[in-house]
Amino acid sequence: MIHSYLTGSALYHQMMTTSEQYQHYIMREMRLYEHSAHCPVALQLFLDRNPSYWCFIPMLEDETHREDDLYARIIGATRSEIILMLAVDTEHQRKIVDLLCHVPLSATRSKFSCVQKHEQRLFFDRFLTSLVDELPYIETDLYQMKIIAVLPTDESIILRYLIETLFIIHCETKLNMICPTDINPKRPYGLPYDPQWKSQMPRPTLRSTEFILSIIEKIKELNRRPANYPE
Repeated sequence: MIHSYLTGSALYHQMMTTSEQYQHYIMREMRLYEHSAHCPVALQLFLDRNPSYWCFIPMLEDETHREDDLYARIIGATRSEIILMLAVDTEHQRKIVDLLCHVPLSATRSKFSCVQKHEQRLFFDRFLTSLVDELPYIETDLYQMKIIAVLPTDESIILRYLIETLFIIHCETKLNMICPTDINPKRPYGLPYDPQWKSQMPRPTLRSTEFILSIIEKIKELNRRPANYPE
């Protein structure tokens, strides 16, 4: 779910039916998922294992200006203005643009730098060209806890399903399903996360000249791909 909150799209957004997209929207409103996606500790755990998602964490405004200034100087010094040209119009590129359009807009005092926007484009390019069953992230145990049931060795399959059902009913009800459809759950229960979470949020470090140069070369390659490039 953190992937969905950071990128603005479900993992298999373009393969989902309208009803599946609606169901995903309902899940995003569940308080357990809302909390994990707005918890600085959970985000840091996720980012430590998945550094490719740092480009979806906005930078403070003054940091964005500094990085953009460095980026502009490098573009001028290397005569890389071609990076600003539109890519060849292909179905693959249109899918990337669609995913980029869903990336959540940052808050007033934080923005995405130009380099971050290029990284997001490269992220979605890798994502779309990877195998269907290949996740773009390493799964992270945010809560680091397990519920263990000790059953007799001769238990029936029905008993095991019953125990699993009881666990699901309890956990989903207590942690996840405070999401009534007729009222706003934030009124009786408040926010499922600290309202000041953004001030405690992890921030990406400024990119080095070498890193920016590598991103420029990758974007050049992406822009130059022929229309018959394997989708």
